[in-house]
Order: sequence, then C-alpha cells, then structure tokens
Amino acid sequence: MEHPYLLQPLVWTARGTYYDGEGRSFPLTGQSRLLRDAHRWQLEGKVSVAAPQSPKFWNKYTISQAEDPSTLRWTSHNPALGTLAGTFTLVGNCILSIYNSPDGIYSGTETLWLQADGSYYNAGGSLCRGQRMSSWTAVLRAAAQ
Repeated sequence: MEHPYLLQPLVWTARGTYYDGEGRSFPLTGQSRLLRDAHRWQLEGKVSVAAPQSPKFWNKYTISQAEDPSTLRWTSHNPALGTLAGTFTLVGNCILSIYNSPDGIYSGTETLWLQADGSYYNAGGSLCRGQRMSSWTAVLRAAAQ
C-alpha cells in the first residue's frame, strides 16, 4: 500500500487533542510538509497546543530507506528532547513509528491509520524514563495544493 503521508511531497494539517503528563487535555493544531527529491528526504512538522504554557513542538526528520522495504529509518532534532532516532514501518493501512533518544531517556511510539477519505488518524505517546510525558490524538488531512 502506498502511503501519501511519507511518500508524496504534500503539506498536511492536523487537529486534535494533546494530553500532558497529568492527563489534562488541550486542543492541538499542526502542520507537516514532506520534502523529497534526488538529494533529500525530509519531513518537517510543528504542533501548537492551546494550553496555559502554550507548548510548541517542531521536528525536522531526515528519512532513509532501511534494508526491509517496508521500513524507513529516521533521525530528528527536537528542541526540547534533543536528537531522536526511530523507524517508520508500513503495515497495511498503518504507519507505525517507534523512537528513542541515544541516551535512552526519551522514547515513544506513534501510529497513523490511513482512512477511506485519504486522511490519517494519529495517536501517540512520549515517555521520559518510562513515564508518560505526553500523548495525543489527531486527524491529519492533506492541504489543498
């Protein structure tokens, strides 16, 4: 199955809910853009949360093909967490991502389910030393080109 989120150079918008470490929920909005040409394969994204401290997150992923054709390797730099490394694994209509920091302090997982209308349902969570730091659910839609 071809996944437009990782394989086509599109801009995606996100709307959903962010949950902090105490389980409080806040609306989130975001945007990501896939840049892919002969010289690079990058996914850039940012998320804003409507919370009292108004956290903002951004990542810039560098993606490469792994030995297994259904898996992509990635590294990113997150201003709050530092360097993260992980994989995107394509499983039917899902993209599974598992990641951690080189020192093992931060880890997490994320799943994107491709829906019949071409959107993705996204759910994930981040851990710090094995304790929930944050989690989220969102719907991602390709922006009009």
